[in-house]
Amino acid sequence: METYLPNADKLTKYLFFTGKGGVGKTSIACATAVLLADSEYGRTVDGVVYR
Repeated sequence: METYLPNADKLTKYLFFTGKGGVGKTSIACATAVLLADSEYGRTVDGVVYR
């Protein structure tokens, strides 16, 4: 399995997590949100994201 690096993905600003119930979509979405919030993508001033 490859490690997904959201910061390396420049194609879209939206991520969708899909799959059957009970496979961990919410856990992965939360972990991704924390990773992005802790990264440069989480830095905003007045709603503007600075990269």
